[in-house]
Amino acid sequence: MSKSHINLYDDSLLPARQRLSFDTLKLALISVLLLLLLGLGGLYWQLSSLKADVAAAQTQQQELTAQKLALEQRLQSHQPDVALVAEVNELQESLELKRLLLGEIGKQQRFTSKGYGDLLTDLASAADGSLWLERIVVAEGELRFEGSARDPKSVPLWVERLKETKTLQGKQFATMTMAREDGKPLGFVLTSSALAKETP
Repeated sequence: MSKSHINLYDDSLLPARQRLSFDTLKLALISVLLLLLLGLGGLYWQLSSLKADVAAAQTQQQELTAQKLALEQRLQSHQPDVALVAEVNELQESLELKRLLLGEIGKQQRFTSKGYGDLLTDLASAADGSLWLERIVVAEGELRFEGSARDPKSVPLWVERLKETKTLQGKQFATMTMAREDGKPLGFVLTSSALAKETP
């Protein structure tokens, strides 16, 4: 019996199977956009709260200034009273503390109104679809990121990309914890020094 057919088919002739699909990339992009929207909403709320704190501190400062001026006028028209002088000194110290507080709130407000936008932009530029953030905490310049990842190796690589961004260049992180529950993606928490002792 003679062989009349030759099989030239080989598995190596098949095109390479792509790991990433268009649907996966689209899902990653939508996740990043939703994260940015949630972050911007939280930042707007925090900025409004800071503005209210500034207004309250300014009102209290004005009241203390008025009290101080009234007491100084009384001192000028009467003989110095030991108790009154002590009260004036106490009010002056209180005014100085309020002034320092206003300065710190002003610094925090400037960072909130400008720095957070840059931070979110840098977070989006460092994202590659292998992980996503579920919570961002910024307190006095210190950071806490909570999220999930498909692969444990993607988290350290993401941290290295963060250190190359404008807002987080040279930033040192104190702790990084990862845990996986059954049927769920790998969860991770990344904190800097001041927030390292906070509970998740």
